[in-house]
Amino acid sequence: MYLCRYIATTIVSLGMVGCAAQSMPQQTVQASARPAPGGPKPGSQPKSRSRSNVLPHILLTNYAQFTGGRQLLGASSGLVRFQNRLYLVTAAHLLGESGGIEPEVKANKLFQELLSWKVFPRDAPRDQLSVGPTGLSLGEADTLVVEVKGNPQRLPAKALEVRTTPLRVGEQLFLAGCPYAQEDCRQNVYPTQVHEVSSDGYFIYPLNAKVDYSGFSGAPIIDSSGRLVSIFQFSMVKDGTKFGGTVQPDVILAHLRALAAKR
Repeated sequence: MYLCRYIATTIVSLGMVGCAAQSMPQQTVQASARPAPGGPKPGSQPKSRSRSNVLPHILLTNYAQFTGGRQLLGASSGLVRFQNRLYLVTAAHLLGESGGIEPEVKANKLFQELLSWKVFPRDAPRDQLSVGPTGLSLGEADTLVVEVKGNPQRLPAKALEVRTTPLRVGEQLFLAGCPYAQEDCRQNVYPTQVHEVSSDGYFIYPLNAKVDYSGFSGAPIIDSSGRLVSIFQFSMVKDGTKFGGTVQPDVILAHLRALAAKR
């Protein structure tokens, strides 16, 4: 039941639909997109047990500019392919205060207010892929999926296939991310596993209590076969243990199918 209270509904299709307010479960925290000033020095964060040489590079950073001088610089995202189309997947709450955007960008005005959206590896800002400012997108259950226009031949990160089968409790997963304090980070990989699967479309997985997850919002989570299962959305404490909580892969698939039907 604690997962049921975290469902944000934000549907976007060329600015035609509205945005419902988000509600958060108790002891739940969204990861901020902005690095905290005066934080630990680079390299002070504990290192992950598995590094980027185990997996292909899949982690990207966002730089989006909106009208009124607002911008999103940071947080995380990843690329997926579906029916021969390329899409960006990230967390929808980054369009608001969590992403440093105030006032927040309303879902029904996303493409009216978006000037540009570029993604790139954190340690290679010149290796950019342009996402906006026009296209199709859909954001529901705090999952924002945006179509990448054109057919770019060179990508700054591997585009993943989305898993099509249900998750199982105890199954091995990998979270790709970078703590802000680790300035030279390209991609750390944090092994975890499915702890609990709910009937409302969410699952939780244990987090490393020593890692600062600020900026992980939108970071890809993959299974042992390298398929995208979800993205980092929020953290929570349950029975004294820190967990991440997010949507199951069928939610992302539903977004992609809905966008494909609009083409």
